[in-house]
Amino acid sequence: FPLTSDAYELESKIGTGGSATVWRARCKPLQTTVAVKLVELEELQTALELLIKEAHTMMSLRHPNVLHLHGSFISGETLWLVMPFISGGSLSDVLRTQFPGGMEEALIITIARDVLRGLEYLHRHELAHRDLKADNLLIHEEGRILLADFGATAKLERIDASSWSRYLSRQTFVGTPNYMAPEVMLQTDEGYNQSADIWSFGIVLLELARGKVPLQNCSFTKIIIDTVHGPAPCLDSDSGHQKFSKGLCKLVARCLNKDADTRPTASELLKDPIFKQAHDGKWLAKRL
Repeated sequence: FPLTSDAYELESKIGTGGSATVWRARCKPLQTTVAVKLVELEELQTALELLIKEAHTMMSLRHPNVLHLHGSFISGETLWLVMPFISGGSLSDVLRTQFPGGMEEALIITIARDVLRGLEYLHRHELAHRDLKADNLLIHEEGRILLADFGATAKLERIDASSWSRYLSRQTFVGTPNYMAPEVMLQTDEGYNQSADIWSFGIVLLELARGKVPLQNCSFTKIIIDTVHGPAPCLDSDSGHQKFSKGLCKLVARCLNKDADTRPTASELLKDPIFKQAHDGKWLAKRL
C-alpha cells in the first residue's frame, strides 16, 4: 500500500476518539476501499519513535481475528494508519441496534471464542491490547470477530504513575474507564499488561449479555472507587431478558478476578468446556 497522503481520498468519517479520527477512504492507486486512522501527533504523550516501532510490529501481525495494518506514515503533524475497511461495523453498533437488552448465550460464546483467539495471538507475541471493548471488536462479513485498535492505535498514551494525576484531572480517554482493570486504575509502574486485557474481556462478556457495561453512565470517580474497592461485577444466571448457564457465569467470574496474578490467560480460558458449544463463522454471519 502507498505511504503518502495524496494516494488516499478521504470519503466519510466513521469514528472519532481521543486524538484520532477514522475515515473510510479510497486508495487511488489500488482502487480499493480502506480505513484510515489519523492521529494528531501534537496531542500525544508517547515518544514518536515508540509509536512508529509499535506500528511496524502491528504490520507484521497475521491472524484471522486480528485486524491487519496495511501501512503507516507521517504527513505533517499527523500519523496515518491504513487498515482494511470492515463493512460489518463493530459489536457495539450491533448491540445498540439489534440486541439492546443483550445477546443469547450461543452468540456470546461464539463471539468470545474469536476474541480470545485474537488475544491469545497478541499475548503470545508479547503484546497487550490495552483498550478492549465492544467498540473495538469488528464484524467481518465472513462471520469472524476482529480485534482492532490495539498497540500503537489504541492506548497511545502510556500512563505511568507520575502522570496519573494529570490523567485524572483531564479525564480525556481513548476509550472508557468502565473496562479498566483495578490494577490499571491503581497505576503500578507496569501500567497495562496482558492480564488487564482479560479483565476487559470479562467486561465485554457482561456487555454482550446485558446490552450495557457495568457502571454505565456513572461518574468517573464512582467507576474508579467501585472498580478498585467494590466487589467484582458478575453475571447472574437470570439476568434481565436472558437466562445464562452456570458455565458462562463462571467464565465471567474467572475473567473478573480482582487478583491480576491469578487471573487466567487467554490460552487457559480457551480450554473452558463452554467453548465446545461455539458455532462457526457462517452461523455467526447469519445472526449479526
